[in-house]
Amino acid sequence: ELEASRATLPAPAPAKTGIVVTGAQGDPASDHTYAGTTLAEAFSVTYAPFFLQLGLAPEQRDQFVALLVKWKEHGNELFGAAITAGMKPGGQLAAQIRAQTDPEREANIRAQFGETTLQAFQQYEMMAPLRNATMDLASILFRGEAPLSPTQADQLVAAMAGNVRIAGGKIDLASINNEAVMTQAQGILSPTQLPELQRMLNQIRFMHRAKQAQTASGNN
Repeated sequence: ELEASRATLPAPAPAKTGIVVTGAQGDPASDHTYAGTTLAEAFSVTYAPFFLQLGLAPEQRDQFVALLVKWKEHGNELFGAAITAGMKPGGQLAAQIRAQTDPEREANIRAQFGETTLQAFQQYEMMAPLRNATMDLASILFRGEAPLSPTQADQLVAAMAGNVRIAGGKIDLASINNEAVMTQAQGILSPTQLPELQRMLNQIRFMHRAKQAQTASGNN
């Protein structure tokens, strides 16, 4: 499958400067652009908890970030070349690009940091959808009287991880057991925070089930 993906992707054009695309996951076309933020800075922030978890020294963090920047730039180049060649942007193209670039990234992590670090990275990446959802909740609560603390955020990610289906190394957000998460969240969040969590969980389940239904209908 990897070779087939490579065969369908045109050779990348020389990398452009002045365009910053961040986001370790997802379609490069839909990632956020932050003016004045380099890829290295964006990855340093995104993976700061991971680096702390592993206890990496500053020079090791810089080495890891450089590896991620190289991976992302390669993916962006492939994406740009594919669009120039007339390929349609979207999930299918993103999957083709990731099928080529992710194994290269993981091989480099294994070679430079070892198998244990690679496995920890894969686990951290797998939990990204849950961390992103928690960050969205934190952004909402930040504007209110009861901001979400880092400890609450970590506990909430763990609660959602224990009540969602994981298949093929990927989290199925549509499968989150809202009722079970809300039950556990009563021991994590305050009464003023719980309603926002309920709204967020309902929205996540609705959006991802609708997406699955759309995908199923397109395949028929």
